[in-house]
Amino acid sequence: MSEHSLTSPPSLARLRHLRDCCAGNGSLEPGLARWLQMSIDRYLARESESLEAALGLKANHGGLTWWRREAIHERDLALCHLATAHFSDLPPTQQARAIAVAARRYGACGWRSDQRLTTLPSQEIATVRGHLFRAFKSGAPMPLCERQVRNILRQKKFTVTQQGHSSPKPGEIAVTLA
Repeated sequence: MSEHSLTSPPSLARLRHLRDCCAGNGSLEPGLARWLQMSIDRYLARESESLEAALGLKANHGGLTWWRREAIHERDLALCHLATAHFSDLPPTQQARAIAVAARRYGACGWRSDQRLTTLPSQEIATVRGHLFRAFKSGAPMPLCERQVRNILRQKKFTVTQQGHSSPKPGEIAVTLA
């Protein structure tokens, strides 16, 4: 399944898998077909107020929508990758300051031209610009102030793994450096 299935509701992961199957990238498992059939039946029988609710994607009252949660997670992950890859020698407060300054600069200059792109050239992916591109492209609010970045880095416990070495503990995010 996709990397999103780690943070997405199970229904969203199923929906993404279904999309992949329809695109010819897999076979439709009986359990997935049964879930889809039951979800559509709930919607058609008007047992759910919306298709999102029938599919199990409706946010709790006052909660974030699935797509907003996913955007925030993607942004936070990009910022954690940036901190690990380029600012790991700095203490957390200075990491947050450096990232906030870089994000403000990128938002004022680089993002203006990059926002039209779907991806950056491969040689740019692991650069500061590449990580910030991912954070801005996520759709979550950017740039952030230093305090918000510090909170993200503090809340998102992450470990650095060199390809194939140690796996994260429960509740941690693995950040793999190439």
